[in-house]
Amino acid sequence: MLFLPLGFIILMSFPRYLISSDNRRKSCIEISLKLVHTIKNVFNILFYDTFTNFNSLVDMFSQDFPNYKKRFQINYIVVSTINALRLRIGFGLNDNQFIPSISKIFKAANWLEREIWDMHGLFFTNHPDLRRILSDYGFEGHPLRKDFPIVGFLQTRFDEELLSVIYEPVRFTQGMRTYNFLNPWNKKKITYND
Repeated sequence: MLFLPLGFIILMSFPRYLISSDNRRKSCIEISLKLVHTIKNVFNILFYDTFTNFNSLVDMFSQDFPNYKKRFQINYIVVSTINALRLRIGFGLNDNQFIPSISKIFKAANWLEREIWDMHGLFFTNHPDLRRILSDYGFEGHPLRKDFPIVGFLQTRFDEELLSVIYEPVRFTQGMRTYNFLNPWNKKKITYND
């Protein structure tokens, strides 16, 4: 098959960028990179090289691991339709690191990078239109972070008369939504440390 030459090309193209490579699966090769700023060089080689020809970005997603040294994990999944191969490239980064945008290489990255910015707050440099895409513009915070508060004090709704989204205090419409923090077994009040 094509795994050995392709893995060799990837290894020879950027040996100092790789942490590990795994091709145990028959249809997917997995690569972990050391440095965030090298991702654009990697994708230039994979996209423009006639042998690799990874011409389609299928997915791009981020994960939040608050207890890890590098808190966020970014994963790209690209496909070579000519070689019938799938490649997953991942790397870890901290909260204050920037990621180079690959939206000039893959047009699908435009939406996916905006989604990661909106949900996790990870900033992409040289992105043509980095703004919120899933939440409204007045929204504060990034909802897929593990440290995002679950319960807030404001809720949003669309007002038909004003034709805009309005913020109002949270109100529970169900009568059973009153929370009693008494422990029913020993009648002691439970306290939570913030």
